[in-house]
Amino acid sequence: MIFNFKKTQKIGIILGESSQIKGDLSGEGMTLLKGKVTGNVEGEQIIIDEQATISGDIVGHTISIAGQVEGQITGKELVEIKATGQVKGDIRTPKIAIEEGAYFHGFCFMEQTLKTDNIVDLTATSKDAVKS
Repeated sequence: MIFNFKKTQKIGIILGESSQIKGDLSGEGMTLLKGKVTGNVEGEQIIIDEQATISGDIVGHTISIAGQVEGQITGKELVEIKATGQVKGDIRTPKIAIEEGAYFHGFCFMEQTLKTDNIVDLTATSKDAVKS
């Protein structure tokens, strides 16, 4: 995995291999899923383990997929599909990594993150131009 777990990192949700959830999951910190989820998943760092099966949309900052996902995926920073990963659905992210052997069926939209420090307010400029 490209995500390194640190002792100081906050753990939000851990779902074991034999666990099943029907409904949406949302948590802060790391979310580690090894079981079955029928519903949407939202979090910061989401790790879908090899045994996991997710039927629903996933939204997170960083998402690593080694199991099966059927749904739309939105990674605010990065989406990674490991060699054992299987994804059926569209992906939106500024960065993507797909290992050899991974299965991906859908569209990928590479969206850049918006940097507000580069935005210039042209409203004042255009008002000044009209007055002169």
